[in-house]
Amino acid sequence: MAFNFGAPSGTSGTAAAPAAPAGGFGGFGTTSTTAGSAFSFSAPTNTGTTGLFGGTQNKGFGFGTGFGTTTGTSTGLGTGLGTGLGFGGFNTQQQQTTLGGLFSQPTQAPAQSNQLIHTASALSAPTLLGDERDAILAKWNQLQAFWGTGKGYFNNNNAPVEFTQENPFCRFKIISEDISELQKNQTTTMAKIAQYKRKLMDLSHRTLQVLIKQEIQRKSGYAIQADEEQLRVQLDTIQCELNAPTQFKGRLNELMSQIRMQNHFGAVKSEERYYIDADLLREIKQHLKQQQEGLSHLISIIKDDLEDIKLVEHGLNETIHTRGGVFS
Repeated sequence: MAFNFGAPSGTSGTAAAPAAPAGGFGGFGTTSTTAGSAFSFSAPTNTGTTGLFGGTQNKGFGFGTGFGTTTGTSTGLGTGLGTGLGFGGFNTQQQQTTLGGLFSQPTQAPAQSNQLIHTASALSAPTLLGDERDAILAKWNQLQAFWGTGKGYFNNNNAPVEFTQENPFCRFKIISEDISELQKNQTTTMAKIAQYKRKLMDLSHRTLQVLIKQEIQRKSGYAIQADEEQLRVQLDTIQCELNAPTQFKGRLNELMSQIRMQNHFGAVKSEERYYIDADLLREIKQHLKQQQEGLSHLISIIKDDLEDIKLVEHGLNETIHTRGGVFS
């Protein structure tokens, strides 16, 4: 009896009657006929005489021939072990690249595939709790996968997925680089905006000066109108406010004096030397010159007074001598 998993071409699914009597384990010197291979997914060509437990074909016992449909012979466990129990032979030369060896199949690719499937399950459809909290867990797993650290729980029967920065969903590094580039662009943009504001202010002042000259030429020869008078009053009011001691101009002068004093004290502390402004030095020279002129004038007055005093003293002495001679 044969256990056939596929019907080869030109054969039946059961063992065919041999031309000569054969025992349960194969014939003794009998020739085989066309029959299905025992435990085989294919029926390779196997014709010739058989001996005890097998024929003379160099097929061997193994796990290698493919799932093809070929023409061959085998009965029961007889007529050769080359094609019986057929997952192929170790010495088989036909169709060696169909499946490869049963124990030589690499396991790295399925492991990576399972890891990717588990990661996708943790990010899209975890079944850990069985209610609406799984959606929240999926979002949490997505966040962990994006920053590249943490564990993703998705099923009670499977271990959690370890998220690293090498996973295909990690975006933390890319996002940080984009943010740094955005900050640089923002700083450059702010500097350009400030530069353009200054240019706009300069152009506005130049345009205003041109408009003033044009308006003066256009209004020359006309009487002052009411709106112009109102504008003049407003401008005078603004000018008075600016020139007031407690308003902007006075405060600006005070701030300027404080800044000068701070700069002066800072220079003295840093270099132990005194620096005087040119205008202030000129004022000091003028003041000293005036003081010197005043002193010179006082000295001349004192000299004149001394001469007058000497003259008076001389006159008094003569008067005293004259009176003394008269009385004597």
